[in-house]
Amino acid sequence: MSSYAQNLSQFKTIYNRIDEINRCVGVNNLEMILPILDKQSKIKNYKLRVKNYEDYKKLIDRWPQDSFKTGVIAKSKPIEFEILKHGVKKNRKINHHSSIVKELSNRYGIYNIRRLFRHDKTPCNKLIAKCNEIFDFIRVLKYGVVVNKYKYQVLPNIRKYKVCNSCGSLSHQDKDCTAQQRCLKCGEHEHKIKHCQSKTSTCVNCSGQHFCFSIKRVKYTQKLNQINRFVLKILSGENLIENERDMVGFVATKDSNEQNVFTSKHQVLQNDIENIINNHLNSFNSRSTELENSTSLQNQNLSEIK
Repeated sequence: MSSYAQNLSQFKTIYNRIDEINRCVGVNNLEMILPILDKQSKIKNYKLRVKNYEDYKKLIDRWPQDSFKTGVIAKSKPIEFEILKHGVKKNRKINHHSSIVKELSNRYGIYNIRRLFRHDKTPCNKLIAKCNEIFDFIRVLKYGVVVNKYKYQVLPNIRKYKVCNSCGSLSHQDKDCTAQQRCLKCGEHEHKIKHCQSKTSTCVNCSGQHFCFSIKRVKYTQKLNQINRFVLKILSGENLIENERDMVGFVATKDSNEQNVFTSKHQVLQNDIENIINNHLNSFNSRSTELENSTSLQNQNLSEIK
């Protein structure tokens, strides 16, 4: 988010800024306070980043009139969050005119809704969508979405880091590759991964018994964590995961797909990530269901009294 005021330039040190923000809205654990300068090197606004949603709500709320001497205007910076929605029937049409898309957009503030397809171009039962507001992002993760009286679970879309499809390197992509081509499953040079007949996996980077894009590979999880750091901070701040490493820094259990001919290089990773989030969201979904049942019972009792 960004804060605007006339006298921001008078608070020259980061300590002055932290003290004033703490005095005004009670937030003293900021992750970032970045001055944004205009062409004449005068401070126009501060770019602020916090570690949890509660602090974000304090910052986005109305500030005292004497904040930074003349008052502050706080604005949320739009950020796109991708989510995955499970359990949508494969034969259900998903387009701008479909009822499910309109209902999701109107009730939950999500947009750009589309169905995901497998590597063989067949539809799966997952929809991917985007949120602009942190509030909408957290709400649908914790409580899911309801369409036509049916509740769907929602998960964050954790982006995968792409290794070079030619040699498996983490430091460049296919178009920049100058190395000899290698199989990303067994590490040999004579064939591509789609033609691999090996029953075991060998990392082309560290020779470990896993794919080069596996979360068993430490450097790969570091890359994965880096490109998803903002979403992971939100999940951690909202206690949806215990910490940022809980998502991508764990040792994955060996999946049976690794013993077969390679089909989709991200599917094992996607399943592991979804399992982790599922475990943390179960408690929220259970509490939500209990509240819904309790409310329904209370309404029924009130109707009987009337």
